[in-house]
Amino acid sequence: MAITTDPCAGAFARDVLASLAEPQKRISSRWLYDTRGSQLFEQITQLDEYYPTRTETAIFTEHADDISAAIGPGAVLVEYGAGALVKTRILLDALERPGGYVPIDISGPFLNEAAGQLAKDYPALSIVPYVADFTKSVDLSLAPGTVDKRVGFFPGSTIGNLNDDQIIAFFDAARASLGP
Repeated sequence: MAITTDPCAGAFARDVLASLAEPQKRISSRWLYDTRGSQLFEQITQLDEYYPTRTETAIFTEHADDISAAIGPGAVLVEYGAGALVKTRILLDALERPGGYVPIDISGPFLNEAAGQLAKDYPALSIVPYVADFTKSVDLSLAPGTVDKRVGFFPGSTIGNLNDDQIIAFFDAARASLGP
């Protein structure tokens, strides 16, 4: 069962109104990631023209053992903007006795489906999907493992969807959520 904080309750209208009041009009890309939007994005990542996912996957594949060594055994992996969990599998395969996995994503049905499949493939791993806006502080009190063994995992180019202030706020929130 996923932990849900209803990340969209009232936030869409507030976000759209605030964004359209800015000098540079925009609507946050996070509103594209409902179930259908998440499915479409995964299809886009398979296109020949879309190289970031292939490049990121190659980097993770090449350096998974180095990343695993830096993380160490028993760590709980907390992934921000988890999506389809493709790159996660590369890291989970390399980790020594992971203490658990907490994927965080705004698209609940898509996240739960991906986490359910991951649970079938990794039956010994404690997986606690968390439906939330990962750019905000997340209460990880129900996450498996101990606070001092949590590692934040934010792979990919998603950070390019955030402006400088949002990036700083994300890292501050992640640091607060993860603990020491």
